[in-house]
Amino acid sequence: MSDELIGYYESKEGALPMNLITENVQLSENLQYHLENQISLSNTVFRLGSDAWMELVNEMRTLWEQGLLKVNENDESILLTEAGATGIYQGKSVALDAPRRAPAGEKKKFVVYVNSGRKNADGRVVAKKITFGYRGLKVRNANPKAAKSFKARHKCSEKSDKKTPGYWACKTGSYAKQLGLSSSASW
Repeated sequence: MSDELIGYYESKEGALPMNLITENVQLSENLQYHLENQISLSNTVFRLGSDAWMELVNEMRTLWEQGLLKVNENDESILLTEAGATGIYQGKSVALDAPRRAPAGEKKKFVVYVNSGRKNADGRVVAKKITFGYRGLKVRNANPKAAKSFKARHKCSEKSDKKTPGYWACKTGSYAKQLGLSSSASW
């Protein structure tokens, strides 16, 4: 991946958040807008989990898997998840792998729904709710000392199970704008 393809707040002048490799591709109006305005998926104009966001993620994933679209590291980490898919949680349809701020009354700061590995009687994915982040603390991933300490304490390099709060805590930088964070620096 090129040094020019970088994350949300770290964008340099002239850096492309994503780059279409060929011009011979039919694009949706939404993806065309993002390309023309050099807006990455992690800095999208759409609300995380909305229908438009989910369609954009699915379209980008298809082009990226075919090698027709280059994306930055943050966007790649989103495209590797089940973002853009839905599941059922307590009878309601929820967006999978789309973290958001938890509503008032929740003990934790953020919430995300993931594929539990089960399906209901209708054949739909049953979602598992994951909450993470202490409400009283700020996410300080832009502070190198704090980030290094967090990474070591949580062993972020070893996190690979999406069904755990630690995995999502280590991925907060990829969803910085949607979570209201001031930096998308990875841990």
